Amino acid sequence: NGNDQDLEVPLADLTKVQIEPLVGGSSLEVSTAEDTIPLITYSQSRTDKFIEASRGIEQFIEDKPFLVKTTFPKVTCEKCGRRLPTKDGLCSACVSKWSMFTRICTYLTTHRTKTIVIVVMFLLISIADLLPPKITQLIIDDVFANKDPELLFWLVFLMGGLMVFRWLGEMVNGWLTAWLGARVVSDMRSEVYKHLELLSLGYHDKQRTGGLLSRVTNDTRNLRHFIIDGLPFLILRWLTTLGVIGMLFYTNWVLTIYILIPVPLIFYWGKSLYKRLRVYYTRLWRRWEDFYSHIQESLSGIRVVKAFAQEPREIAKFKRNTQTLFDIEYWTETRWIFYFSTMGLINFLGFIVVWLVGGNQVLGQELTLGELMLFYFYLHMFYGPLRWLGRVNSWMTRAMSAAERIFEVLDTAPEAYDDLNAIPMPRINGDITFKNVTFGYEAALPVLKDVNLEIKAGEMIGLVGKSGAGKTTTINLICRFYHANYGTIEIDGVDIRDIRLEDVRSHIGVVMQDPILFNGSIRDNISYGRPDASFEDIVAAARAANAHNFILGKPDGYDTILGEKGAGLSGGEKQR
Repeated sequence: NGNDQDLEVPLADLTKVQIEPLVGGSSLEVSTAEDTIPLITYSQSRTDKFIEASRGIEQFIEDKPFLVKTTFPKVTCEKCGRRLPTKDGLCSACVSKWSMFTRICTYLTTHRTKTIVIVVMFLLISIADLLPPKITQLIIDDVFANKDPELLFWLVFLMGGLMVFRWLGEMVNGWLTAWLGARVVSDMRSEVYKHLELLSLGYHDKQRTGGLLSRVTNDTRNLRHFIIDGLPFLILRWLTTLGVIGMLFYTNWVLTIYILIPVPLIFYWGKSLYKRLRVYYTRLWRRWEDFYSHIQESLSGIRVVKAFAQEPREIAKFKRNTQTLFDIEYWTETRWIFYFSTMGLINFLGFIVVWLVGGNQVLGQELTLGELMLFYFYLHMFYGPLRWLGRVNSWMTRAMSAAERIFEVLDTAPEAYDDLNAIPMPRINGDITFKNVTFGYEAALPVLKDVNLEIKAGEMIGLVGKSGAGKTTTINLICRFYHANYGTIEIDGVDIRDIRLEDVRSHIGVVMQDPILFNGSIRDNISYGRPDASFEDIVAAARAANAHNFILGKPDGYDTILGEKGAGLSGGEKQR
């Protein structure tokens, strides 16, 4: 039980079992006629299992059938043991960068033709980059040695033509890449927002609005930067690098091996740095989530802030958030700068090797001057991309971290709007039955417990009770905003979970406790639940709510535009 003490409590003596929330975990407690005994404390990651354990003990005490769950969602990574950000979610430390990259690329398949054209253009541009050093070698070894002006003219003409072709190719490829990157990210952003709209209230209850806003805006923007800037650079430079290595080996394999000696170390260093910084980019995103959440909360609650004169407090909190962002971003950028600068030193050492080893080979007539210059130019093309690999790795790290959070949303199961096995009920009579319903927003703290209720169609029911008794929760369950943890709710004798979701909600009218109005006309807000409602229906609804008269008093009547949250209406007018 956490105190290195063995406890023995006869099951026959138990009268009650409960879970007591603690900081960072909970405690499973049982009660007898004389005392309440804490059996064991556990962390939050074990909550689901201990809830079922307490339910099993409770069923024994009440002499009910033993019915408990034996399968649970994953809350820790099976590979490294870290806590997952969400149940059955992705582990940021173990997720494969390659699998994440290939998943991003699947969005390119919807624009197959443009993608193929871009890849072909990259290949042609790489070939155009590889030829000028070879032409330079021919000019030095053949033109100058043989004093051939005609060959010089054609080689220079060919080099000029390659430069023009490369310019045109880069321009066309840039246009296509910009369009494709913006289109892919737009599609992804739309998909993320659509999925957020389809997720259950249970998901939204556990998320901060600022965090979700960051995923739709900030994370998709990071992906856009990578697709438009990082990915083209990566593909082009890798194709060029492979071509350079082939040409170097073809020209002089001994000198090429000398040049390639530090490459494995560079890749190992870059990979280890990526793993370290990936954790920090995850932390950075958490701080951005706090940043967005604070802005959203403080501005949406600006009346409260001003009413209590708390402007200095909110400003100070904002400064603390920006300072935290600065600290993490500065630390990560300094690591990339160190990597980038060191790559410049390795680049310089490569040129020393070329001039020292290659120069001696020229003096020994093992290498021509033109071949040495070819090595010099190709070394620029080889080490240049490796030097910028750190910057591309930074783009990729940010993009992969953003993709993890985006796919975490997309992989969360939405509400069953498209359940093909759901029972269509276009007409509902209205009989509602609760059978042993238990539900809690936190499963360990049930708001409703073993509730049995029967409401006949046409009955007018009023739920009365103290605050927190479960009145709103009962309505939320009938609206199918949440599912009961245990028990069933039936409408016209059919389990509510088996009925087509659209049919359930289309037969329910809800007046929220907090009036929510959208930016738009009064007409649009009244008809929000029925966009196809006629103007006569809208007026009839307004009359029923005693709102018709004050609406006519507005400058444009039903076409009056309301600001955010119904700005322009009084508190009483909003409620109507």
